[in-house]
Amino acid sequence: MKNINKFQWRYEIISLLDKGMMTALDSAWELNLSIRHIRRLLAKFRQNHRSLSALKPKLRPPAWNGKTKEIIKAIIDLKKERSTRSNQYIVECVANKFLQKISAATV
Repeated sequence: MKNINKFQWRYEIISLLDKGMMTALDSAWELNLSIRHIRRLLAKFRQNHRSLSALKPKLRPPAWNGKTKEIIKAIIDLKKERSTRSNQYIVECVANKFLQKISAATV
């Protein structure tokens, strides 16, 4: 891989494939992807008018059980303050402070 962004490299390879200058097998080998994935990328590339943004992945929505950085910091601070605290106590403190339930298993 050259000294360029991963998506720019994909764009170059898929562009060559679209122009017929490269085969799907060669593209798959170059990008270390399956031929089926290359075909999907090519279809998406053509559908989005051959733009680079077509090859970038979509952002995932946040996890339903994800914790904010403030909650994680509060958990770490409570544990550092006294390492013998139980997980249940930490869960109750965090629930009272942030009004959000968390599982004792995640602490």
